[in-house]
Amino acid sequence: MSISPNGTTPGGNQSSVASGGAIRPADSGEPETPCRSRNSTSSKRRKKNVQYFGTLNINSLLKAGKLKQLTKVLKEYKIQICALQETRYTDEDLMDYEGYRIFKGKKGWNPCGRGFPHLGTGFIVTSNFVNSVTDFHSPNERLSLLTFRSLNKTYTLINCHAPINNDNKKNPQKVETYWETLDYELSKIPMSNVKILLGDFNAQLGPEKRYKTTVGDYPAHKRTNKNGERLIELCKGFNLKIMSTSFKKLPRKQKTWKSPNLSLGEFQIDHVAITHCNQKEIMNVKVRKGANIETDHYLSTIKLNFLPQRKKQPQKQNTQRIDANTLREKKSEFCQNLEINSEKWEDIKEGMIKSAIEVAKMKRTRKHDWWDQKCEEAIDQRLKAWKKWHSTKKDIDYQIFKQQRSSTAKTIRSVKRLYEKSQLIQMDEDFKKNNTRSFYGTFKQKLQKYEAPNLCFKDANGRLAMNNEENCDILATYFEQLLNCQEPNEKFPSSTPNIVNEDSQPPSILEIREIITLNTPVSKRSLKQLLHWT
Repeated sequence: MSISPNGTTPGGNQSSVASGGAIRPADSGEPETPCRSRNSTSSKRRKKNVQYFGTLNINSLLKAGKLKQLTKVLKEYKIQICALQETRYTDEDLMDYEGYRIFKGKKGWNPCGRGFPHLGTGFIVTSNFVNSVTDFHSPNERLSLLTFRSLNKTYTLINCHAPINNDNKKNPQKVETYWETLDYELSKIPMSNVKILLGDFNAQLGPEKRYKTTVGDYPAHKRTNKNGERLIELCKGFNLKIMSTSFKKLPRKQKTWKSPNLSLGEFQIDHVAITHCNQKEIMNVKVRKGANIETDHYLSTIKLNFLPQRKKQPQKQNTQRIDANTLREKKSEFCQNLEINSEKWEDIKEGMIKSAIEVAKMKRTRKHDWWDQKCEEAIDQRLKAWKKWHSTKKDIDYQIFKQQRSSTAKTIRSVKRLYEKSQLIQMDEDFKKNNTRSFYGTFKQKLQKYEAPNLCFKDANGRLAMNNEENCDILATYFEQLLNCQEPNEKFPSSTPNIVNEDSQPPSILEIREIITLNTPVSKRSLKQLLHWT
């Protein structure tokens, strides 16, 4: 910048350079400028509303403790919505779990063995986003769609799990059916919706020039395979841009799947694509290799900038109760600590509650009572062994990791079985002592088979509600029709009966007694009461 001879800038009287002890304009004799001060509220930068999504091939959620590990990782990386592949659920009911709602897609079965769950896609959504969800649809076990609304847009997430690349030669009909179904589902999405395509495509993308406008500048592989060509053709047809290869990263930090054959290495087969005109909304796509959830895929996080529409609801406080069993065992101590100096019920109530809390602690309600510190330590040890092998890539470390993984699974299973055994022993003792309340309470809460609660209702057209607002509307419409009826168009004719004997006397007690004894078998006690009333 050029400086005038008098020491000022060409555009004003303020000096252009501030030396070590920076001085203010007033100290240098220069007039105050009308610039906003740093402390003024108008000068503060408006924070971006950044949200994080994710995609992961979870490789079965039926294993004990697997869902808890997943929710722990999602909370750690602040992921709001995560697309899951290979969930292997055996039902399609919605489920709430530790602040998340799970939308389950179509279930699939393994063709090689009857009764074994296979494939399955779905979404896990935080409770903050549940009221923004407007629709969920799953045409088959390899595809599911979730639609939610933001302040001024509607987004549709398409969760895909494509067949493996070798099926293009071995089973081409299966591959054709899948890509045709995906093309058909994308064509049904309204043009105004922002489409985000994500999941496990089993597709490798290369730096071919003819694909550069769709793929991006930083693919992780040297050539594109058959599934990659199919994905690129689909994105071109629906004007989508692949964002997982559009950010500059080292190829080893882009790989999302490690082959069971360690000599083959890792590959980037999970991808993310978005409508071309909205590509700036995805700020970054990052592979989190430190989030090990016992699967051969790595978690991919997507950083977006948009404003979801959701209403602030009061936080639901979990009610804690005093442990009745502990209080019963310490009955004498409770009576000694109890001090009541008033005859008012409120003072008596406060004194009893205060004494009970001092004697017996509050009972914490948890989803899984069997999950303890031993399980947490086993998970941490497995994660350390995995990180060590991932950093060194030595066969010895891999064998150590495999041993630790199997021992962790055994530890979690043994803890759960010991807990269930202790509950059965407790039920047996309650049964012998005729403590029926504790017996049935333990059976219902701890050992009864899990049944997914009916979280959503269906409207008159058979459409399933996706959030709490639609549930309330369906219930309001139902009770409005149930408790209110339209006025009848026609009225039934009514006539006053003709009285034959106007001077007839009421029946006597003897006549009533005779009629009752002849028609109905009435006990003496009820007969006396009837006669007394008459």
